[in-house]
Amino acid sequence: MLNLSNRLARISRSFALNTNFKPDPLLLDQGIFARKIYRNLSVPEYYEMACSHDPTNPFTTRNFISDTGALCSYSAFSTGRTPKAKRIVQDSESLGTVWWGDVNMPITELGW
Repeated sequence: MLNLSNRLARISRSFALNTNFKPDPLLLDQGIFARKIYRNLSVPEYYEMACSHDPTNPFTTRNFISDTGALCSYSAFSTGRTPKAKRIVQDSESLGTVWWGDVNMPITELGW
């Protein structure tokens, strides 16, 4: 039986072979369908990327930079995470600093 990462890599290879989508072969072996991954960009580069594209979803507005310099972006209805999906590792540091409850639910370090 194949483990999950091998199964994902197999599916992604099949997807790439049967479409015009040509992802990076090194990423494809890891089950990642991205054509390109951006990492370690500077803040101006992130801002430029965020503001240079029109949203693909017609129910969202363009990203913009506020008068205070904050990047403002909007998502469409029901695209965010649910508050009850949030977990925080409960350790000696977080025990006294986090308000535990329905929103901030604890998880062990092993569970993380």
